[in-house]
Parts: sequence; C-alpha cells; structure tokens
Amino acid sequence: MGVKIELVGLNATRKTMSPYLLSQAFATLAFAFGLYGFLRGNDKNLKLCIAAAATCMAVHFVLLGAWAGVFISLVGAARYIISSYSRSTVIMSVFMAIGVVYGAFTHQVWSDVIPILANILGTYAIFNLKGTQLRVCLMGVSFCWITYNGIHHSIVGVAMEAFYVVANVYTICKNARQPVTYKA
Repeated sequence: MGVKIELVGLNATRKTMSPYLLSQAFATLAFAFGLYGFLRGNDKNLKLCIAAAATCMAVHFVLLGAWAGVFISLVGAARYIISSYSRSTVIMSVFMAIGVVYGAFTHQVWSDVIPILANILGTYAIFNLKGTQLRVCLMGVSFCWITYNGIHHSIVGVAMEAFYVVANVYTICKNARQPVTYKA
C-alpha cells in the first residue's frame, strides 16, 4: 500500500497521487458510464455502458488490492458485451461457472464471496431478463457491490452503486408511464 504514483505536469513539478485517490478517479469514471447506461431505456445500451463501467472498476479494484473484485469486474465486462448480442443459456452457464470456480479456488476472506454472488445474480439477469425485471435484478447486484465497496472503503464505489439504484428506480418509473419496446 506504500506505492506512490508519480504525475509530472507541464511545468515539470512532481506531485504524487496515492493509489487510493487514483482508484477513486477510476470509480468516478465508472460512475459516469454506468449512470449514463442506467438512465437509458434501451437494454443493449445499458449493457454496453455497464461493460465500460466494469472495466474501469477492475482498474479501481487493482489499485485497492481487492483481487476478487478485479477478476469479477473483468468477467462482468466480457459478460455484458457478449449478452448484448446473445442470450444463450450455454454462455450464461459458462459465465456463472467461471465465477463459482474462481471463488472456490481463490477466496481468502468471507467478503470475497460477495462479488461471486453479484456475478451469478448479474449473469442470470442479463441473459434471462428484460426491461423492469432486468433493472430490478441489477439493483440486487448493486446492493452486493455497495457491500463490497464499503468493506474496501471505496466511498465513490458505494456512491456509484447507490446512484445506480436511484437511476434504475427513476428509469423504471419513467418507462412505466410511457412503455418502451425493449431490445435484448
């Protein structure tokens, strides 16, 4: 945790940014991608925006040393992209198995199970659900990540997932007032 990241400005003065602060910057970028996606009514755009957010969160977790979060975030990014183009139950099962096998071999503390649970719930949701059901299930995933981010003291990560829940509720209510046709 004593690693410092050197940033050199145009005037050649050196400033250091701790890995923690840099991790929060990546979480903020993930926040922007995710919020944009959750506020859109289209499921495919939602999945692609969450894929971008998950990639940013993988970097975030690297900087925090939260390795279960890194792996599951990268698996999640791939899963969101693939589910945008396929609803195959075989592919869904592969993504679920990856999370479970990873968890079985690598978990070190009880909190490492939380991203695995988020992976299973999220995988089921994005391959099997649409519209409001998808968004409600993804709120459950957000609650898993709120817990994991809280354990790792990621203020931006907790805020991001909490705003995802709020954005989901807003979009669900908006779509209920004027129904939209959901595309997988």
